[in-house]
Amino acid sequence: MKLISSKRRMAMVGLSVGLIAGLSGLAAAYFTSPGSGAGSADVGTQSNLVINQLGTPAYNSTLTDPSKYQWSYAYVPSTGANDLGNDVTMANGGGVVSDVVVAMTNFTPTSGTGNIPITLSLYAPGSGESLTATGAPAPGALLGSDTVNVTPPSTVAGANSDTGAGAQNFNVTFNFASQNISTVPYGANGGQVVYGISYNNTLTDNGLNVQLAYAQNGTGGEVVGSDTYPGTLFVSTLSGTDGATGGNGGEITCSDVSTTFAQYSTASGGSPAGNCGLAATPVGPGNVVPAVEIYTNGMSALVPGGPQQLINFSVTNPGDTPATVASVTVSVATDGSNGFAEDVNSNDIANCYASWFVINPGNQATGTSYTLTLNQTIPAGGTIDVDGQVAIAMLNPSQSQDACEGAGLGLTFSSN
Repeated sequence: MKLISSKRRMAMVGLSVGLIAGLSGLAAAYFTSPGSGAGSADVGTQSNLVINQLGTPAYNSTLTDPSKYQWSYAYVPSTGANDLGNDVTMANGGGVVSDVVVAMTNFTPTSGTGNIPITLSLYAPGSGESLTATGAPAPGALLGSDTVNVTPPSTVAGANSDTGAGAQNFNVTFNFASQNISTVPYGANGGQVVYGISYNNTLTDNGLNVQLAYAQNGTGGEVVGSDTYPGTLFVSTLSGTDGATGGNGGEITCSDVSTTFAQYSTASGGSPAGNCGLAATPVGPGNVVPAVEIYTNGMSALVPGGPQQLINFSVTNPGDTPATVASVTVSVATDGSNGFAEDVNSNDIANCYASWFVINPGNQATGTSYTLTLNQTIPAGGTIDVDGQVAIAMLNPSQSQDACEGAGLGLTFSSN
């Protein structure tokens, strides 16, 4: 009995102490005990920086205000047209083509649009081309082509196909960077090329058109470069019998157009008079050309002992954390086994030596490579442009450099 009573008192005392401690805010007592465990933390990795040479427009007939484009040429069943182009001369002797941008428009509402393959081809100039374009001369050899699948932006029903009111303008970019197409060898001063925009689909979209730009300088509409043969364009149709190809008041030619892509005069004529030919447009023949922008690899043609050309480039950080680029080294692509320069696809340019080219800052001669100090931090997903700080020139040694003529010289970029 006494033992039981004693336990009860102890329990009651213990309870009352706990209550008092809680009310007074004092910390309760606790036992300590050793323990162990394991965990981990990952250290992130930095994505490789991406260095791209910046292109420059060598030919540009696009307008800054798309609403001022003249509707011109429809790839529709009524004409059977399927290819439009022009012979142009690029500024500064041309170069290696990187991209071509074409301004287009769409007159078709949502129900009529779909995924459309559009091809842009580049040709050497043809031997029979001229200002009169008699006999529909064809262009020269095909240099390369690129096809882009495009879903044009749809417009509302009722867009005016004569004036372009209510239509949706858009650009299509064709990439030629990997094809090493140099326009330097063509034309009296280099840089001449024929392009063709091909769209052969009469089922998916009946309202897709290539725009023609109004003249901006009163001579040919070009901002950069020139129209080689003003008053002529290249065109072909599916049937080979469609005359007056194009739209009301904006036809390309009064002649029947062949299935072969060829050059035609845009002079007015036909019956009734003035019903076809680009002279029917407000600015007259030769002042309206397709709205196209051709980019080259960023420099003019190099010639022995000639002026240096700037190598502009961008550095992009595709990672999710900032990255610092200490320097970028620009080099002439070189085959170390024989000293030959290489093209953009790492193929030897036989008997054209890399040592004939010098990469330099300003006019300070160095060698076939140069390291530019940057020490810049690029934010995640950011890009910096490096303009005017690196250049390349071609030396003029006392030996023939014919092996280099017309070649597309490769450049390499590396950073640390």
